[in-house]
Amino acid sequence: MKSKIKQAILLLITFFIPTIISIFYWVETSAIVYWSVKPAFIINSVFGIFAYVWMCITILIISKIKFIEKNFSMRFLSNFHTYLSSIALFLGTAHGLWLVFLVFGTSSVELFVTGTIGFFIFLILMTLALFFMTNSFKNSRKIMNFRVSAYKKKFRYNLNKFLHNITMLAVFIIFIHTQVSYTAIASQLMRGVYFFSFIITLIGWVSHKIVRRLRIESDPYIHRKGSWDALVSKILKEPDEQWTLQVIKEVPSLYACIQCGTCTEGCPVAPISNGRYNPRSILEKVLLGQKKILQEEQDEQQENVWLCSTCQKCVEQCPQKVNVTEVLSFIKNRCFNKGYSTEGFKLQAKMIFDHGLAIPFTNPILKRREQLGLSEMKVANLEEIQIVMKEAGLDLSTPEEGMSKK
Repeated sequence: MKSKIKQAILLLITFFIPTIISIFYWVETSAIVYWSVKPAFIINSVFGIFAYVWMCITILIISKIKFIEKNFSMRFLSNFHTYLSSIALFLGTAHGLWLVFLVFGTSSVELFVTGTIGFFIFLILMTLALFFMTNSFKNSRKIMNFRVSAYKKKFRYNLNKFLHNITMLAVFIIFIHTQVSYTAIASQLMRGVYFFSFIITLIGWVSHKIVRRLRIESDPYIHRKGSWDALVSKILKEPDEQWTLQVIKEVPSLYACIQCGTCTEGCPVAPISNGRYNPRSILEKVLLGQKKILQEEQDEQQENVWLCSTCQKCVEQCPQKVNVTEVLSFIKNRCFNKGYSTEGFKLQAKMIFDHGLAIPFTNPILKRREQLGLSEMKVANLEEIQIVMKEAGLDLSTPEEGMSKK
C-alpha cells in the first residue's frame, strides 16, 4: 500500500511541475499580443513545455538518486522512464508539427533548426532504446533475430547505453530551442524557468555519470545488492563469445540485462546460500562468455546454476523482463549433456521416473488435500513418462543406470 501511495505522489509531482510552469507561461503571455492564432499558439506552447520538462524528469529518474532508488522498485522506475519518455516524444512531435503549421515562414531559423535536431536525436535514441535496451518487443521473433545479428556485429548493450547518454545532448539542444523561443524572448521569467530545469537535469546527469562512479567504483546499483554480492565477478577464463551468442539466440531477452541485481535481491535461495547461488552474477558470466566456469567446471561447493528452484520470482521482478530461468535451464541442459548433474537432480529425476512426480503423494499429503477440499490429483501415465525419459537418455530402471555422472 505504501509503495502505491509513493508512486501516486511521484506521478502527481510529475504532472504538477509542468502544469505550474504552464500557468506561469499563460500569465506572462496574457499581456503579449500575438497573431490571430494566439489561443492555439498558447496551447501548442504548453505541449512544448510538458515535453521539455518531462524529458528532463526522465533523465533525473534514471540518475540513481538515492532517495528515489530506496523508495521505488527498479521495475516501476524502468516503466516510468519508458512511458514518460514516449509521452514526451509524442508531445514534442505534436508541438513541432503544430508550430510549423502556425508560424510557417515566420519563425526564426534558430528556432526551427534547434527544435528539429533535438527532436530527431531524441527519436533515434528512443527507437534504439526500445529495440535494444528493453524487452518491449521480445515476442517479436523478427526483432529478436535483428538483436542477435546486432550482437554478432559487436552492437551490444554497453554500446547502446553509451549512445543513450547522448540524450543529454538532445536536452541541451532543446534547451537552446527554448532560449530562442518567442516565450523566452518575451519573458525573462520563462527564460529563467527553462534555464533552471536544464541546470537541475545537468547536475543530476553529471552526478550519476561522473561523481557517483568515483564513489562506488564501477557499479551503479551498489545499493541494491547484498553485502556478499561482488561488484564485478572475478573472471578467470578466456571469454567464449560464440557461446554467449548461442545463449542469446536461445534466450534473446538476455541482451537487455542491465545487471541491476533485482533478480538476486528477490531470490529466496541467494541469501540462504550466502551468494553461492547468485543469478545476477551468473548472467554477468554468461554475457562475459565464461562458458568454462558455468558449463564445464561446475562445482557444487561454488556458485552454480543447480541451486535455482525455478520459482520464477526473478522473472516476475526483473525490470527488463529477462527470462532468467530460461538462461539457467539452457546452462543446466548443456551441463547434463556434458555429463554433469548434481545428486539432487539425480534423485529428483529418479523420483519422477518411479512415481511420475517430483514429490510423490504420501498419506499425510493426501489427507491434507482432503481436509482442504481439494480435488483428486490425476497423475500422468507413468509408462508414458518412463518412455519419454528413456528416449531422452534417462533410463533409470536402476539407481545409476542411464544417469550421467560428474
